[in-house]
Amino acid sequence: MLIDFCTHNELRINNTFFEHKSQHKVSFCGSKANSTIDYIITNRNIRPEQITDVRALKSANIGSEHNLILGKVTMMKPPPKKHSQLANQEKFNIESFRNQSTIDLYQRRLKQNLDNNIIIHGESPDIMWEKLKTNITNAVKGAIGIRILKKSNNRKNGKLWFTPKIKELAQKKKHILIEQDTSKLHSVRRN
Repeated sequence: MLIDFCTHNELRINNTFFEHKSQHKVSFCGSKANSTIDYIITNRNIRPEQITDVRALKSANIGSEHNLILGKVTMMKPPPKKHSQLANQEKFNIESFRNQSTIDLYQRRLKQNLDNNIIIHGESPDIMWEKLKTNITNAVKGAIGIRILKKSNNRKNGKLWFTPKIKELAQKKKHILIEQDTSKLHSVRRN
């Protein structure tokens, strides 16, 4: 039954044997017999060689005839962060498209680029795509420009969209939810 459960949930049963006093090996103290169970169930990411010690703790009062089983596991060090994650990102300044004059400038530049770099229908689809992409990209760069988003190390979650304004709104939402929960609690207590 335990094996089926672990197989279904992709868990690993690690049977370990470590030299301890007999009192640290017994996990169940019954009136007729004592039991030694030193199985530790882990997920598949933890290999058996990472388990360094398993013992029963008699001193831990858990209100049962069973003793608490303590397993010591050596965790692997996470791989170092890549420096490319901290690189600046270039984005088009699309907020400029709110102005009609910017839209007109973009349309003129795109038409000019399409006239200068003509897409011929007999060319391969890859070449046609590259020409179209180049024409659009150059028109956008010329009309609205590029802004560089700096990804700073001091941001806790490292997300570019998580600005101080978003953080402030999230905190306001949290406070409102807390107030609603406390008001519900008070109304339940009154009834």
